[in-house]
Amino acid sequence: MHNFIAKSLGLPWTFHSTECATIEEAIALGRNPSTAGLVVTMPYKQTIMQRLDGTDPLASTIGACNNVYRDKEHPERLRGTNTDWLGIKGCLLEQGEKAARADAPALVVGAGGASRAAVYALSAHLACTAIYVLNRDEAEVEELVRDCRRLSPVPAVVHVASVGQAKALDTPCYIVGTVPDFEHFQPSLWVGRRPKRHHFTATWSDISTHSCQCHMGS
Repeated sequence: MHNFIAKSLGLPWTFHSTECATIEEAIALGRNPSTAGLVVTMPYKQTIMQRLDGTDPLASTIGACNNVYRDKEHPERLRGTNTDWLGIKGCLLEQGEKAARADAPALVVGAGGASRAAVYALSAHLACTAIYVLNRDEAEVEELVRDCRRLSPVPAVVHVASVGQAKALDTPCYIVGTVPDFEHFQPSLWVGRRPKRHHFTATWSDISTHSCQCHMGS
C-alpha cells in the first residue's frame, strides 16, 4: 500500500517493514540520511515522542505518534504526528453513516498508544461522550484517563473490569480493538454487551482475529 501511494505521488520512496529491538534503534533508523520517515507501531507510539525534535499539536493532544517525518525547513529534524485517528474514523464511517447520537457510548480494547487515537476519533469526531476501556492493566487505563483530559470535550473513560459491570453499562455503538491478536483471558467480557453498529480492529484487516470471533459468537 505504502509503495503504491509513493509511486502514485511520484516519490522515490520504498517502504520497508522493520522491527527495532529498542527505541534508540528506531530513532537511529529515522535519522539515517536515506530514511524519509517512519511509520511507528507498538510499543513505541508514546515513547518515541520524547526522542523526536518536536511533535505537532495533534500528536501532543492525542498523546501518541504513529508517523515521523522530516521537517521541510530543517530536514535533519524529525517531527511526529498522528494519523491513526483518521484511519479509525474513516473505517467506522466508510459506509457513509453519520455519527452516532451525541450520548452514544463506545468501547476501546487496549490502553496503549493506538487507544489514544481511538478515544480521540470517537470523542472529538464521532460525538461519543462515554468510552469504555477493556484492558487488564489498571495502571495503563489510569494513564489513558489522564491523557484524555487534554481533549475537548473531555470524554468519560470507564474501565470495564468485570462481566457484571459490562452487562450493567449501556450498549456501545462502536468497538475499536487496538491490541494484537491473542486469545482473550476473559472472552465473556466481549459478549456481555454487543455493539449496535460497528466493530473495528485497528491492527488487522480480516475477521479471523480472536476479538472478532468472540463478537460474532463463534
